[in-house]
Order: sequence, then C-alpha cells, then structure tokens
Amino acid sequence: MYGDGPPPDGYVLEKKVNTGVIVGGLVTFGAMYGISIAYGASQNFEQGMGAVAVPLLGPWLALAQRNFSCPFDPSAAGAEACQQKTVDEAATLAVLSGLGIGQMVGATLTMIGVLDSKALWVRADAVGARFTVDSLGVVGGSGLQVRGVF
Repeated sequence: MYGDGPPPDGYVLEKKVNTGVIVGGLVTFGAMYGISIAYGASQNFEQGMGAVAVPLLGPWLALAQRNFSCPFDPSAAGAEACQQKTVDEAATLAVLSGLGIGQMVGATLTMIGVLDSKALWVRADAVGARFTVDSLGVVGGSGLQVRGVF
C-alpha cells in the first residue's frame, strides 16, 4: 500500500507475480519430466520404470521399485556379468535421483515465483500496453516502425 493513506490520484493497485522465476521453474520441471519419460521408455518401462510417468514423485517411486540381484555364478564370466549389472544399476539409480531432484527444483521455483508477489501502484491510464505498427515507405525497400505507450 501507499503508506496508510488513500491511493494516489490516477493510480490503481495491481498484483504482480515473479514471472521470470515461474517460467524458469516450469521449464526446468517440464524438461526434467520429459527426460524422465524418455529415460523410462529407453528402459522399456520395466522394473518399475513406468512410475516415472507420475509427475514429481515418479523417479522416487521408480527407485523404490527397482529389484537388483545377481545369480550365483563362481566363474569369471559370471562375476564379470554381475559386476556390469551392478554398474548399470548404479547408473540407473544416479539418473533417477538426478531427475527427481531436477523435478523438485522446478516445482519449488514455480511455487516461489507464485508466492513472490507484490502489490504495486500503477497509473490508471497506463494499465495495459498499447502498441501501433506502421509501415514505413522507404525507397527501394520496406521497413517497420513500432511505437508503444506504457
């Protein structure tokens, strides 16, 4: 508010949210969610990877549904196969954790942007923007002129 007094003459009170943070949060969340779906598809949505379709909680649900075990095989080839499977599972857990954190960051930024609002006094005659577009008669070419009043 404008102190404790009445509003200034010719002004109206408008509420503004932090659109930059909202857009950044939505882009971050959307990108991480899309990558989660693509990663789940690359794994044929097996071993709980279908859970990545759940926004925000999906990567964590997929982590909880992972089932890892190596059959007992004392041969060198069996040990090597189990080692490779362990490395692959560790990579999957790391990717899912990163995607889950990324979705959380995006959702948090979006909420911060929505909650970060301000009430501002704006001139009543300048509420909204008015633009006019005129073509310019330029010899041998063309041009464009944009004028605005804020």
